[in-house]
Amino acid sequence: VRHGVEGVWGSGELLDVMDVRGPAAATAAAGRVAAAKRLLLATDCLVDARLRHGEEVVRRYELCVALRPDWARAYLSCARYFDLLVASRPGDQAASDAVRHDYVRHAMRWYARGLEQSAKHARTALPRLVTLWFAYA
Repeated sequence: VRHGVEGVWGSGELLDVMDVRGPAAATAAAGRVAAAKRLLLATDCLVDARLRHGEEVVRRYELCVALRPDWARAYLSCARYFDLLVASRPGDQAASDAVRHDYVRHAMRWYARGLEQSAKHARTALPRLVTLWFAYA
């Protein structure tokens, strides 16, 4: 997938929606909502395809939240990303791994912030939040 995307569009330009549109498209409220939706969908695709990871992905999720602070889906997508990072850490889950516990704290914080915004995704976020709490707290 990555080779096909890079061969046609360059190094991931297809999914870099904010670079193509620029910050001027996000000035009006409707523009911010549309930009946040495009950015969240693109970031989720990048994570699912394993094309990008790390601080860049977290910054993209934080930008989604900044563009649309009342949108619970952006918070939950970021929480799922940190949850993915927790699951990808090698070793025993009960081990005293500082990086793993840092990821768990971030995941729990993002799940809780998403639940503060809306209860729409409570059926998925609340059980995961409680599971992380009991497993790592």
